[in-house]
Amino acid sequence: MAQLRRQYWSWGLGFMAFLEKARRTDPGLRRRQDAMLRWWFCDKLLSLIGALRDLDLRRTGDLAAELRGAIQGLLGEYDRSLARSRRIREQVA
Repeated sequence: MAQLRRQYWSWGLGFMAFLEKARRTDPGLRRRQDAMLRWWFCDKLLSLIGALRDLDLRRTGDLAAELRGAIQGLLGEYDRSLARSRRIREQVA
């Protein structure tokens, strides 16, 4: 279960890092990307509320992990990823 939770966390993290990259590299689609961001969070929060209401602890934990990853992704994961890639390229060169 811990590995599954980590997978959910990484999905949230990766998706938000992707959206941040897309926002920076394709400003023409920024409104659509912002709408996607709002939709995603609303969908996950409504699912979390439903899981809490149903007392589905496994689903609650999975959704919470995905939301934690998403928040971390929004708080700079794309920049951290760029820095990691830059360090790797410097070590190889």
